[in-house]
Amino acid sequence: LSDPFLQVQLLTLLRLLGANNVKASEEMNDVLAQVATNTETSKNAGNAILYECVQTIMAVESDDGLRVLAVNILGRFLLNRDNNIRYVALNTLARCIADGAQGMEEGETGAVGGEENNNANTAASALQRHRTTVVDCLKDPDISIRQRALELIYHLVNSSNVTNLTAELLNYLVLCPREHRADICTRILRVVDKYSPDDRWRVDTLITMLTIAGRECATNVQSSTVVYISRSSEDLRAYSTHKLLKAMRDDDGSQRGLLNVGMWCVGEYGDLLLRPYSYHPPQTEEEDGDNALQAVSVTFMALEPAAVVSIVEEVMNRHTCPLEVKARALTCFAKLRERFANGDTAAEAATLDKLSTLARKHEGS
Repeated sequence: LSDPFLQVQLLTLLRLLGANNVKASEEMNDVLAQVATNTETSKNAGNAILYECVQTIMAVESDDGLRVLAVNILGRFLLNRDNNIRYVALNTLARCIADGAQGMEEGETGAVGGEENNNANTAASALQRHRTTVVDCLKDPDISIRQRALELIYHLVNSSNVTNLTAELLNYLVLCPREHRADICTRILRVVDKYSPDDRWRVDTLITMLTIAGRECATNVQSSTVVYISRSSEDLRAYSTHKLLKAMRDDDGSQRGLLNVGMWCVGEYGDLLLRPYSYHPPQTEEEDGDNALQAVSVTFMALEPAAVVSIVEEVMNRHTCPLEVKARALTCFAKLRERFANGDTAAEAATLDKLSTLARKHEGS
């Protein structure tokens, strides 16, 4: 057939006939494969036919090879210079992966569910080969392309690529419009919660996210960060408290979420700041040679009690500091007085007196 309009209508009809019909789907597999491989893409008519062909392949009970072919066609669409075609490809890929994931959840135990699981895994595995192209879409000037790519990346994350894709999401968080940051923070939290390789990476990622978008993140993100830190080992608590205190000191006072979590940690684990901290990650076999640079050692110097109190007081006195953070700072002062109560030197006694003075200063607040 040379009429693209007729071809599109026939593909739509095949999609209706093959839905939930294994026998009919098997009979049309060869036709769909021929359309997918022989259609010219130099004109928009060819792209429209390929798009309908992909829609049909994803809707019917097609074999795995045909689904991989459909995903590869959409991957080629992502390289097109026309933003409309790229948007359609991103939208279709996200919908296919999301529908497949829903099918996996609904049919984990049944035979039909097992078939849906295989189809979903096939599409998702094929899409992983186009991951770099999808990530590149986050740098597109068109906000609609970036948003569609972002939605797709959430579906691409798994336990093997979570570190790389989360780094891309954090990079995008720096550049994205502020009205989108709250939603992105919530989604990053879900990714971290589900696929985190270890506790240190999880806490490190959440603290980095708070330094970028602490002003926009929801309270559940702050609460989750506090919970993860409180349930971690003492070594990780010391690392988190040192890092949060440094981040609070360097912040301009506007990252409310960062300051809330930081004030809580300093109050709870302030005594850990009085000891030096160092962490040297174990080097695995994959990190030999040039990749060994990926294993970064971390060192923090021990702080004097007066220095800790001075930093908290400085953060509290900034004119940009929110009232809720100032309230947490007062609680922090009360906790630090207990944490530093065992000091015997004159300097430590002076710090305790200063903490009492700071608490009395705001007792009428």
